[in-house]
Amino acid sequence: MAWTPGEAPTPRWPHASRRRLLLAIYLDYLLFGAPWTIATAALERFWPGLDRLSLPLNLAFFLALEVVLMARVRWSPGQFCLGIVTSERSTFAPIGPDEKPVYLVDPWRLAHERWWTLLFGVVTILDGAKAIARWTMWHAPVPFMGVLLPFEASVAMMVLFGVGETWVGVSALRLKAIVGPLGLAVFGALAASSLLSWSLMPEWVERYVVARRAAAGMTPRPGEIEFMQVVIPSANLAAACIAEIWALGIGARAKRARGH
Repeated sequence: MAWTPGEAPTPRWPHASRRRLLLAIYLDYLLFGAPWTIATAALERFWPGLDRLSLPLNLAFFLALEVVLMARVRWSPGQFCLGIVTSERSTFAPIGPDEKPVYLVDPWRLAHERWWTLLFGVVTILDGAKAIARWTMWHAPVPFMGVLLPFEASVAMMVLFGVGETWVGVSALRLKAIVGPLGLAVFGALAASSLLSWSLMPEWVERYVVARRAAAGMTPRPGEIEFMQVVIPSANLAAACIAEIWALGIGARAKRARGH
């Protein structure tokens, strides 16, 4: 099938597979989990010890919200990302008053997405969600463009890039052509920052490893800091460059699929 969205008047909308629905639920968890983690961290100021309950509260909140979305609203961000819609909300598959709604998938999306477009979208959203919320658990101020930022500015920068990565991931899953220039901007900035901050990275890696281990009630293992000082800077730069190329490839595919 090679139609673009809206060209085919009544394409057959197939049922969403169980794996696709489970993936939509996982995306919901990521997209709702990051802001909820920040909210529980803010509430800890008024409720000391809340951090010990953060995971159970996060899961309880998510399960309650997901039940409402699945049973009543019949829409969620994860479903939106994956082109899933219920038959009762679709003009392509109207149902009678006594029929049970079913989950359908946009046939254009199925025809043009690939495993590597899905993988990129999910991994990028995952990394974006971590960047948005990780500072609530541990944070060592990150060097940015060759400057060692203070704590508050570093947190703001991490959240900003986390939101940017999430936007890139959603655009990739929805096969939007904007994923190319958007990914180039976000990951290009991260790659440039890694290069310009190269001399500051060893000091930051040491603080990062110590903070991460301290959050788990541990201390760094012998040789761990030295190993991470070698691996992390190169890995960050390589990951940003690969993500740039990947995003540009998905953007090119989206343009071809939409006939641009």
